[in-house]
Amino acid sequence: MHGIPNTRRITHEEKKQRRRLRQIERQKGQRTQFIIKFLDDDTDWKKIVWTDEKKFRLDGPDKYNSVWVDVDREQPEDVLSVDYQHYNGVMVWMAISSKNVLHFCRVNGAINCDDYWDIVTGEDLAAMHYVHGENFTYQQDNATPHVRKDILSGFQDLNLNVMSWPACSPDLSMIENVWSLLATRVYKEIPTFGNENLMWRKNAKEIRALKTKDTVPYVQSIGSRLIT
Repeated sequence: MHGIPNTRRITHEEKKQRRRLRQIERQKGQRTQFIIKFLDDDTDWKKIVWTDEKKFRLDGPDKYNSVWVDVDREQPEDVLSVDYQHYNGVMVWMAISSKNVLHFCRVNGAINCDDYWDIVTGEDLAAMHYVHGENFTYQQDNATPHVRKDILSGFQDLNLNVMSWPACSPDLSMIENVWSLLATRVYKEIPTFGNENLMWRKNAKEIRALKTKDTVPYVQSIGSRLIT
């Protein structure tokens, strides 16, 4: 018979794959829109407070390498970590701006929503207001504890101006460079640590030793970071 198309049922795995590809395209679009907006608006990056957390592993630096990969292609084992965040180490949360480090703290375990709210609304928010007054924008990534509705609603109640951040774009944040600098200094004399308390003391020492001259070049380079 003619004119009858050759059809078949789409498998569940194919549906998942199509949804994933659409999601990736949306993320790419959000990233592009973010870059265009903040370049066009001539954003004053000196008034941005950057925040993030990083886990420092006891058995040595993770080299702080990151790559973009094609999710549809099999990746070699040396590209994709098989123990992501499951290794022993110390989680550090930090807020930083053009005025240097505003606040940092140790986090026990993974950060959940309650932990995050306590961190931001505690000493962190006080430090941000002390240094920048009311005239600053708060940057955070899209981790689940950061973007839950009650968290964002609470930020609104506090009149905290939160930057809209594109998904899967940690490379756009200047704090990534600061983490890399800290990792170099933390492991310079002690390549591995015997326990978490020793590592935390070393981290705290190196964070307190950061000077504005160490961090402000990363703030000044945000424009070039966005267009490369």
